[in-house]
Amino acid sequence: MTDPLVKHLRTVAHYPWPRLTPLQWALGNDTGISSSTLIRIQFGLGPDPKWGPDIPYDAADFGRCYRMIKSVTGITNPVEAAANAFPFWRPMADAWPELTVLYEDLLQAAMDAEPEFDPCARDTFNMRLFDKNPVVVAKGKAFLAKIGVVVDECRALKDKLAQELAEQTTTQEEGPTP
Repeated sequence: MTDPLVKHLRTVAHYPWPRLTPLQWALGNDTGISSSTLIRIQFGLGPDPKWGPDIPYDAADFGRCYRMIKSVTGITNPVEAAANAFPFWRPMADAWPELTVLYEDLLQAAMDAEPEFDPCARDTFNMRLFDKNPVVVAKGKAFLAKIGVVVDECRALKDKLAQELAEQTTTQEEGPTP
């Protein structure tokens, strides 16, 4: 039987997330385009010049963003900042609280299923957890279903904004109609 104090401390809410400076995070190996978008906007750097801004597309992308937010000191509400800077992030920002709850439920299920599971590890989820534990499978499917819907909303909005911009550019190039 697990000691109640140990069980209490082995929760996502009480997990000892590392404290990193932005530079430590940037030089680490747990970065991606979406988490880079969040931190770059937070510190006024704009999008990555090579990759541009992007959203998290799955549990791995979301996890990198989640761990960055939990670990990096000096950041405040980077998801909202990204939505303000890049309108196609708005559906992601609006869904972020729900996605966070679903992701934390998934983390907790994995922590409960495997004593060695480390929610702070770079590649947090691997297929053996998803294959053998029905609770983790169910939580994973719930998270992936929600983020899939949000990703589709972000893509549709990005496409719409790009089309509007193209139409504006065409109108400006043609000049006023006689």
